Amino acid sequence: MDFSGMRLIHKSFGEGVVEAVSVSGAKKIISVMFAEKTAKLVYPDIFEQAIVTAAEPSVQTTIMTEIEEAKKTAAEERERRFEQERQAAALAVAKPGKAAKPATPDPIETVSTDSPLIAGKKYGTASNRIYEACMKAYGFAEAGLKEFGWNNHMYAKDVTKEGYSVWMLAHSNWTDTKNEKWRNTISEGFRLITEDWGENAAGLEKENPDEIRVTFAKDGAGAYVFLGVFRCTTIDPASRIKKYELVSDRYPTE
Repeated sequence: MDFSGMRLIHKSFGEGVVEAVSVSGAKKIISVMFAEKTAKLVYPDIFEQAIVTAAEPSVQTTIMTEIEEAKKTAAEERERRFEQERQAAALAVAKPGKAAKPATPDPIETVSTDSPLIAGKKYGTASNRIYEACMKAYGFAEAGLKEFGWNNHMYAKDVTKEGYSVWMLAHSNWTDTKNEKWRNTISEGFRLITEDWGENAAGLEKENPDEIRVTFAKDGAGAYVFLGVFRCTTIDPASRIKKYELVSDRYPTE
């Protein structure tokens, strides 16, 4: 995107014109002349945080599309590197002089009205398809479907018939990845999930301490494993920690 001469609207300074653009690492510094001052703004942060919008709606749409595509490309690159590292680690543990024995993948279960979700079983690799199947089998609310799939929240609040939320962990100690806000740690045996908010604890005190979540987690091979039904039992803003304890190893729970 060429920002030269572009008209931007700042939520505090009003309308301005881009005078210059420089590069700082992975970001761009945009110098904008407003009526009262010239400000240096960081791209893409100013658009993602809605501090600035383009004066022309079509230009604003193009900018936001480019930002989302760049984020998607970066995420795909991280996943590619992770897969390369995973394969390299698998080869490293193979005995010298022998090829690594390929792992036999666990079967993928089918979501069905005839059987409940069982902890430890894999139900697919696409979160939105799993949710859609659960809509048909267990009556999950259709409104929650938009929260799953590539680059979505992977969490939908109060969407089951019982009023439970649905949570699919794309990042955890199982994948050795974390998202921008927190790190999830799944204990052995799926009994406890710890959510570490790190430096991003804003709003933690407003979280629901009794929320119940139907929970899946992506494993190292990219399949979503059903962990069980969990209840939030601990919210500690001081240590920036949330904890969820297992209440049922199947759903529906009855």
